[in-house]
Amino acid sequence: MILEVTKKLAIKENNEENLNNNCKNNEEINNKIILTKEDKMNTMKESMVCFRRMHQNECLFYEMMKNIENPPLPLPKIYFTKICLEEKNEGEIKEGPQGVILMEDLTENTHIAPLTKGLNEIQIMEVIKYLAHLHAYLSLPKIKEKWQKEFTTIEKMWEQTFSEDFNKAIFEQIMELD
Repeated sequence: MILEVTKKLAIKENNEENLNNNCKNNEEINNKIILTKEDKMNTMKESMVCFRRMHQNECLFYEMMKNIENPPLPLPKIYFTKICLEEKNEGEIKEGPQGVILMEDLTENTHIAPLTKGLNEIQIMEVIKYLAHLHAYLSLPKIKEKWQKEFTTIEKMWEQTFSEDFNKAIFEQIMELD
């Protein structure tokens, strides 16, 4: 389309040299546009692999924790989980991962503080307390063996080097949470 409009403008000016130069420039521009679309698709594929791994870990975590009588940290009731499947075609990639975690709504019992303000000392100590309980629980021999076998490690999850565009997009989404 761009190429056709440029040809018409050059013909209108009756300038053969402009026609040839503009056609070459538009071909270069079109090639850059195609590369940009490919880059975006590759970035999207990269991010979906990571999101799929994170989601699978999250589903596994909730499935394992829901059977514990006294979990090491407060958790919502989990009603249903479905892991993300690998996308097979471009349409599925554009739709994004189709995993689901259906859990109890805790909005009436919680408060969400703005991320940009940070946490105060009391909040930090609460987080540390629950992380300590979780780490102690995960260090139990039978539990430790099961978790190490079942979960994707952080190293494996982040083995790809994400593009700057992907990192920027994630940061922007986090900032929108406030």
